[in-house]
This record gives sequence, C-alpha cells and structure tokens, in this order.
Amino acid sequence: MRIQAAHLGVQAREQFLLRDICLDITANEFVLITGPSGSGKTTLVRCLSGLIPHGYEMAMSGRVTVAGRSTADTPLPELAGQVAMVFQQPQCQLFNLYVEEEVAFGPHNLGLSERQTTQRVEQALAAVGIEHLRMQAIPTLSAGQKQRVAIASVLALQPRILILDEPTTNVDYAAIKKLRQTLVHLHRHLSMGIIVVEQRPEEFRELASREIQLAQGQIAYDGLPQQPTIPQPARQAWEQVINIEDSGQGAVDSNGLRLTTDTGHRPLVVVKDVSYSYGTTPAVRNLDLAIYPGECLALVGPNGAGKTTVAQLLAGLLRPQKGLIQYDFDGGRVQLGSDIGLIFEQPQQHFLCDTVTEEIWVGPDNLGNGNAPWIKQVLTELRLAPLKNRSPQTLSCGEQERTAVAAALSLAPRLLILDEPTAGQDVEVLYNLMKLAAPSRNPGHGLLLITHHTETVRQWADRVIVMENGRIVAQGRVKGKSVGSKPLMALTAPSRSYPQLCPEAGK
Repeated sequence: MRIQAAHLGVQAREQFLLRDICLDITANEFVLITGPSGSGKTTLVRCLSGLIPHGYEMAMSGRVTVAGRSTADTPLPELAGQVAMVFQQPQCQLFNLYVEEEVAFGPHNLGLSERQTTQRVEQALAAVGIEHLRMQAIPTLSAGQKQRVAIASVLALQPRILILDEPTTNVDYAAIKKLRQTLVHLHRHLSMGIIVVEQRPEEFRELASREIQLAQGQIAYDGLPQQPTIPQPARQAWEQVINIEDSGQGAVDSNGLRLTTDTGHRPLVVVKDVSYSYGTTPAVRNLDLAIYPGECLALVGPNGAGKTTVAQLLAGLLRPQKGLIQYDFDGGRVQLGSDIGLIFEQPQQHFLCDTVTEEIWVGPDNLGNGNAPWIKQVLTELRLAPLKNRSPQTLSCGEQERTAVAAALSLAPRLLILDEPTAGQDVEVLYNLMKLAAPSRNPGHGLLLITHHTETVRQWADRVIVMENGRIVAQGRVKGKSVGSKPLMALTAPSRSYPQLCPEAGK
C-alpha cells in the first residue's frame, strides 16, 4: 500500500499553500515531515489523508492516490480505513462524552461485533497507555490526554498508515516517551506506516527512515533523517533550568508575598489557598502563588497537573470553589482582554471574525483604544501581514496561535497568559512572539507562560513554578537570573520601545 502525490498544488484564495509536490510514500516507511511554521506541512498531510478536497474548501491541482485510488474520487470514510490522521488540535475529532465510547466509535461505525470492538478498544487504549482513563469524561481531560484519546480512536480503525500532525504539542516528556514507544511498536511489529509532522523533530529523527523538509509550500529536502539529538527527561531538564528555592507548596505569608524574592512592587495577582474540582476530580488543590509586574512566571509540569485550570481561574473564566484571588488593577472589576489576556491551548476558540485583520482589531475597535503602528508591528513580526485577508479558520495551527496572540497583544493587557504558545512555531517566529509578549516591553505588566518547552523557559522566564496533581511541588528562579536582572532577550537582540496604546483611526 502506498500514497502517491503527482504535481500536487493547493491554493486558498489568492495564496498558494503547496506547489508542485511529488511524493511516493509506502506503508513500510516512517516519514518525518518538517519545516518552518506556515511552510505547508499540515496542508500536505490533509491532502495525503483525503481531507483536502473533501473536508476543506481549497482549490487542489494535481493528483493524490491512496492504494491506487484517487482521493478526489474516493469517499472519505473509505480512505480512513487506509490512512488515519490525528489532528494538531485533537479535540476537533472527539465526538463522545467518555473515553471508552470515543475509542469504540470507529469500530462500531465499521459494523464490527461487540467482541471485536471491545478487543480493538482494549488494544488501542493499551497502545497509548490510557487504560486508567477508560471511564473518564473527555471534557475533564488535559490537552495531552485528549491527544492520546484521539490517537487511540484512530488506532482502533487499524489503518495501514497513521499520520500524526504535531503530536508533541501540549504533552510532557512522559507522554512523548510513551508515544515514541507506541510508534515503534506500530511500525516495527504491526507493519504500520507512520507519518509524523513536527515543528521540533528531535524526538523522532532516530526513529524515522526518511525526512521531508518543506519551505514555502515546496519540498526543500527529501532523504535520510538529519542527525538526531538526545532528548532529556523533563525532571532532569527542569533541575538544569531553575534553582529550587521551595520544595512543596510554600505557603504565602500574612501579606501574601512570600512566593518570590522581594521585588519592591506589589503583585499584580495573589492567589491564596485556591482549590477547584471538576465534579469529583480535583484539578487545583490549596494553591498559593503571586505574579509580579515586570516578571515572566513560567508554570510547568506534566499533563493533567492543573496548569490550564490555573490560567482559567486567573482570567475569571472559573471561580475558586475555595480560597481567594486578589488583583491589583485599576477600576476595581477585572476586565478580560484589557486587564487580563488569555490565549487558550486551542487558539481557534478565540476566533469571531472572517479575516485575520478583523480578528486582531475587534478588541481595540470595541474598546476604542487601537494603536495602528503597534498592531502593524505585531502583524509584521509574527508573519501575519501576508495572511491578513485569510480566514483564521483556514490557517495552520502555528498561524492560528500567532493570530490569537496578536489579538491579545493589540489590547496590551496588564497580565498576559500564554498557554503553550510554542505549538507550531519555528525558532525565529517563536523568538518574535516571546519578544513582543515579554513584560520588559511595557513596565508594570506581567506574563504567565505555560509550557513544556524547557528552552523557552530558560530564555524568557524569571521564575518557575512546577505543578503536579494540582499542587506546587517545586519553584525557583531561572538559573543565571537574579531579581531585577535583564531578560535574556536584552542580551540577544536590540531592544525596541513598546508603543503605548492610544486611539488611532487608521488601520
């Protein structure tokens, strides 16, 4: 069985996403697809799986065949039995309330018996190590756990080729290690072809038999994988990044200020003894933390540790079931957008408008505080200017993330919360994103960074809090940084002034 593409091209409105792609991939290969953000990786695998042209309204030229059958002429359900795909945002392909129901959904629709379906569910759950989540409600899962459910649901279809689009996004080291073991088993022992799209490919290069690099919608390299690097265990990596100052919760003092060395400033936000549960499942337990103006605080830890719940509590989307959150903002009531900006793990949840430009301007237009020069700078540095007339829903995961960040930055919130902003970003654009979001751009502002990416924490964070099972298990300052020290960006790039927001008519 093989997938072949002959002179494949894809165009969305006036922009070409792929040009003259010619490929031949067999079911005995492990293929790694890499390239900068926006280079066409996701568009390519959507074509290889048949989602383009069936699921997306894009002009496709050339021809793609799966097992000798044209994807344009073969119904998508028939293609899914040969080529299955796990999306960048796996929650988009989850339809059921409970994990077991989701994994059984495909086999039931294939008309398999209950015995066959049960057997496939057992095998799929075991393959990704989520047997313990069998009866869990999917909305209560972390992003990384949802991703493993999505992988299990397509494994239950027993496809000949499995495509995973950015599978390390939002998952911790333990999950990546399990995923690597799963893919080795599927490829070597079950003879399943594997195609992995990755922005940071180091985790898979030693497993792959072939690497395809894209650049500006074209194949720039197709051959043996580049030299792999050796991944480090997460705990070891964090020990190398931070100086552990407190082990355990480290409760605040009577003023609520003990969680960091004195900076001479009142905290923007103080969280005191906060707890929150989803039903009977605790997500945050007796949490104490403070975020100070001018600092970047990194919140790290394994999937399901409670990091995203903390972000939603701080933004006011959830209310503490126990404890208190105090803000030091003007005007009393906290306003989401201008006081606190939150970028979700799934950026498409933000989008309200038909174009990127409208999406970025909707907040400033409604609040009457747009700054055209600043927004133009954000569009340029985040590589969004060429996409300004595109629908946000048609963008890649990385482009959607940058659009959501740009929309938040257009309001210059006092506290910006970035939940896994590294997803789908290459090194250059991630640097620009973090540079624009850094608190040093605007004195008195703060940044909460939620990520698994140790190098981003090392370069940009001042202080790190490690969570596990809803609690703080360690915290400390980033090694090499002291209170009041300049962020690393100041040592690696010329600083620019952060424009103050003021009403502007032009766009």
